[in-house]
Amino acid sequence: MIALHDPILAVLRAAVFDRGRVRDSLATVMPVPELAGTSARFPGDTAGLPPRLRKRLPEGVVRLGANARVLSAPAASFAGSRVALLAQWAEDGNVAPYVRHYIRSLKAEGWRVVLACGNEPTLPPSLVRECDAIVCRNCPGYDFTSWKAALEVFPSLWEAEELLLTNDSIFAPIGPLGPVHTAMQGVACDFWGMVGSKEFLTHLQSYYLVFRGRALRHPAFAAFWDAVGGGDKADAVLNREVVLTAWLAWNGLVPGAYAPPGLLLDTDINPAHYFWRELCCLCHVPFIKRDLLRDCRFHPHLNGWEDFVRRSGYDLRLIANAF
Repeated sequence: MIALHDPILAVLRAAVFDRGRVRDSLATVMPVPELAGTSARFPGDTAGLPPRLRKRLPEGVVRLGANARVLSAPAASFAGSRVALLAQWAEDGNVAPYVRHYIRSLKAEGWRVVLACGNEPTLPPSLVRECDAIVCRNCPGYDFTSWKAALEVFPSLWEAEELLLTNDSIFAPIGPLGPVHTAMQGVACDFWGMVGSKEFLTHLQSYYLVFRGRALRHPAFAAFWDAVGGGDKADAVLNREVVLTAWLAWNGLVPGAYAPPGLLLDTDINPAHYFWRELCCLCHVPFIKRDLLRDCRFHPHLNGWEDFVRRSGYDLRLIANAF
């Protein structure tokens, strides 16, 4: 692991980050090298999977049942719509202003928004008006459990035109989202993510994932969500986020990435943390991770982040309020 302050990283940046190469490598189909050209012979086939993936396979069926509840718009139907499921959690139940800003931005881009809360939220009338539906779960878990709660209580989500999974771990959008989606429209994939990573296993980072119709209605997608239950943060990362891309690719679905793994540096470190500046400035990824600013905002690696955010037009007060 390369430390944030490691001078080697600065040298590598200067050596490899060519703007033209980066621009030409954006928005592409994303292979999963660990699968080595193999694929499932039939739905549920796991015989040829790499051992480190096989031991983390989705298996079994978990139902959240009464732990998943609709809080607003119980009769909503999402068939044929572009729907964003935004997972959020706050200890006091209040939906933070930066999350409210993200909801309004998604609506402005044409998404219907379902807010999936990890506990019972406070519901001011303005929030109810901003969201097409609000659901919550009353059980342990992380974002995948919140997304599953929405999928359980609104079966029409499986019939959406596109389903976006996103969460409150990012300040967004810092810059426009539209050009990213325009670029990805030309990529022949079944699902895609904003940023690919090689950390642990080649995968799409789960704070922004888009699933098209073929993926939404594929049995491998259903099998993955069947197995999602509670679990701790390690389970959410290692057995959900990291596995999802390879599991779907193994079953014949084609992943794509706006900023593919290895685009900036062929390494297994987290690009959203170590290369935030390059992702934002070279790739025009319109996000900054919340935990990066929370845990390291005074680190030299982040010098100039306020100026960048201010120039983008994003209100710095939203970030200050979050901390």
